[in-house]
Amino acid sequence: VLEAGGPSLQATGGNEVPDYIRPDPWTIFDIPGEYSTLAFPNGGNVGRYRIDWVASPGPLYLGKVVGGSSSLNGMLYFRTSDGYVQETKWPYDAATVNANFAAIEQSFGSTNQPSTDGQWYLQEAYNITRNALKGQGFAEVDINAQRNAKSKSFGHPPFAIQDGLRDSPAKTFYGPAKGRANFKLQTSAMVSHVVQRNGKASSVVYSFNGQSVTASLTARGCVLFASGAVSTPKVLYQSGVGPRTQLQLLAKMGSRFPGVASDASQWVINDNVGNNLFDTIQVLTTYKHPSMKPFNHGSRPDWAIQQYVNNHAGPMASPDPVFVGYEYDPNGYQFQLTGFCHTFNWGSNDPTEFGIAVYLNNPKGRTRCEFKPDGTYNFNLQNTLYTHGDDVAAINGYGAKVQQYFDASGVAFVNRHNPEGANHYGGSCIPSNDAADGARCADGTFKVLGTTNMFVGDASLMRTGTVNPYGFVMQIGRQAGVNIQKFLGKSPPPPPSTCAAIQEDTDYDGQDIASTKQVSADLCCSDCAANPQCVLYVWFQGTCYLKSQAGAKSTAGGRRAAFVSRGGATCSAIQEDTDYD
Repeated sequence: VLEAGGPSLQATGGNEVPDYIRPDPWTIFDIPGEYSTLAFPNGGNVGRYRIDWVASPGPLYLGKVVGGSSSLNGMLYFRTSDGYVQETKWPYDAATVNANFAAIEQSFGSTNQPSTDGQWYLQEAYNITRNALKGQGFAEVDINAQRNAKSKSFGHPPFAIQDGLRDSPAKTFYGPAKGRANFKLQTSAMVSHVVQRNGKASSVVYSFNGQSVTASLTARGCVLFASGAVSTPKVLYQSGVGPRTQLQLLAKMGSRFPGVASDASQWVINDNVGNNLFDTIQVLTTYKHPSMKPFNHGSRPDWAIQQYVNNHAGPMASPDPVFVGYEYDPNGYQFQLTGFCHTFNWGSNDPTEFGIAVYLNNPKGRTRCEFKPDGTYNFNLQNTLYTHGDDVAAINGYGAKVQQYFDASGVAFVNRHNPEGANHYGGSCIPSNDAADGARCADGTFKVLGTTNMFVGDASLMRTGTVNPYGFVMQIGRQAGVNIQKFLGKSPPPPPSTCAAIQEDTDYDGQDIASTKQVSADLCCSDCAANPQCVLYVWFQGTCYLKSQAGAKSTAGGRRAAFVSRGGATCSAIQEDTDYD
């Protein structure tokens, strides 16, 4: 697993431990009450944990740490409705999706009462909003228990929190995996590109400590792209997979994009890579009521800190969303209301104010991810993501409707912000079993069209939005794992490969096709065998230089060379015009 960022939760080796929790080892990623200061930092920490390779738009609140955005988000965990599976033409039926949810829930906890004492805290905004919506015929429900009857319902938000701590994949999935012999996580490893020829990937090139490193695949191996809906297209483009216009642009830049061959016959043309990107639209609104008592998690009051330190209880055991509700309109638009324990009226000190975020979860607006001629990576250059006329009219109309709900219960409107994105991206590589689907980027197994062993396993696969996407994306990850397991099972095992005796103090000039890192020369054998173009290797100071043929042979102290033989052959590759005394 290659991660561009560093550690996050304590389970990953994270060490951002606030003083108040010591000597306990919990980091700011583990403590739910640190969510808003972590995800939306001010001062010197701005952008520290966020992706930084998108030139525009910005800033983007997308994670660049172990676990990605799941280590930074508000931990809201929703099961999607069965109807979502049908509406989006998902390649798997509702029963399969529900089975995936059940399977992943064996690894982590979710609750709508995150405080370990079983109490709800910061309920003023919840109670005010409940009174307003009950008067409009809304039903108070257990959100995930009633996932198939969402419209005109509300309840306490469900969180992926257990024992007062974030229970996300960086802990729950990485924890069991890291003990496996065939698993390795490399942090601070920025992927450059996948080496592929006509859709067959053979290795992945990444940078680490200022050096370019190549990780070779086995003969039956594959690559899973899980960089997120915004970033996965970038890596695919840089690997020679995507729209022809993008690959032509990158090929012209030569060495800046070494993964895009100058020979266009090696490209994989897939016009839907990076297309159809969407984002949830939000309008942040503020209301006021005399019974409101706000709470700012970032202020860390002593009483709340002490309660959390002692028992993982109280306000710091949960993030700032305190209410969630839904309403769908006859045109198919799906709205979500999320209530907060603080205001969105920036700079206000009015203690009676509270925030309501109005979300349009399934907007029509779409855009594409693309490189510009200057080599920068961008999306929404056409400004189409949040400006679709139907979307703007729908969310503004619903915002006015919500205001009427509050007016009728004596809650005063303060202000609202303009529609903007919620950083719930998806849609940049839509899967489908239907070959006639015009949006199809990957097949039903999530394999990118035009490739033989390159898969996607993130929110890129979502055709449209739904509630908070965290839960659905996690079940995508499980389905991707199931699909790849089947792929590996069907792939024929690689033929046995052995290497000839190591030649000490020997070098073969040039013909390098890749390099890997190994502590000893004998370990280079499997790396060379895994690359179908590799005939021999030369090892020197921890690096295996894989070569497509033998160049001029010379004596070089400390270098060790060996040829590989494949498929049970008894002889290594013939060396033309060569003699050994």
